[in-house]
Amino acid sequence: MLTYAFDERTGHVYVGYSGGPGGMTFKGELANHQMAWRRYERIKDEIEEFRNDYPLEREPYNCGEAAAWAIAKSWGAHLDDLVFASFNLKCNLVPPCQNCQQWVRKYFS
Repeated sequence: MLTYAFDERTGHVYVGYSGGPGGMTFKGELANHQMAWRRYERIKDEIEEFRNDYPLEREPYNCGEAAAWAIAKSWGAHLDDLVFASFNLKCNLVPPCQNCQQWVRKYFS
């Protein structure tokens, strides 16, 4: 999954993708590299807050939306200003998974 996070306030675009090298997880576990840990640390408090309010099926850190959010946050973006657009492997625009729908407030589908 490839995800663009558009900042409506600044016009900046942030790109995240799920799993694998450069993503935040690998085979269901948090990836063991510094970039993944930095991204995780940026958004873990907010994710935990959503987890307390909603039952999540699985860890959300593998998703492209979470990676894009973590990158945007490192540049000072705010979640309420972001609009997400995600694409699957066939380049089709897709909505966030059920986990991400708990915290992604605005998205294209």
